[in-house]
Amino acid sequence: MNTPSLIITIIGGILVLLSYFIVFKGSKKSYLDSEYWLGQSKSTVVVFFIFQLLAVMGFLMAFATPNGWLFGQGPNGGILGNPEVFNSVLIVFFLAASSWAFLARSGLKGSKFSAICCSISLIITAICSILLLAGAVEEKDSKWYKVLGTLLFGITIILSDGIAWNAKFIKMTLT
Repeated sequence: MNTPSLIITIIGGILVLLSYFIVFKGSKKSYLDSEYWLGQSKSTVVVFFIFQLLAVMGFLMAFATPNGWLFGQGPNGGILGNPEVFNSVLIVFFLAASSWAFLARSGLKGSKFSAICCSISLIITAICSILLLAGAVEEKDSKWYKVLGTLLFGITIILSDGIAWNAKFIKMTLT
């Protein structure tokens, strides 16, 4: 068991969920109708939602399987082979991810500074996701479920959030 990474992931996951709960608790709209979808069509929102579910499954595949990075051993070899690097990537990812909801809310209310920081938080989570995928393929004994898991996770974190949502958000808040 990779205890330090497990602790970081549990605390980080709680922080992300808590940030979402605090920001979204007062909303009278359903998740799929939230203003945080930035006016996307319902069909587009459904596509993004499906990929969010796949991202959760991917994260669990890479991290929470019996031989995943949390319950097996941490990454061996490659960019994430050093436990301090791996744990640093996790910490940065969870801090950036847990700040997103607060920054998005403030940015949508008109704070240009928060909008810029929100955009940066998504870019940081995307970079961390890229590092996780790189680490999965660079391992000495690369496992298909870690590669597939980080790919599924990366589709949402990099493409849906880091690029698509971010582009719409920047257009709405900074132009």
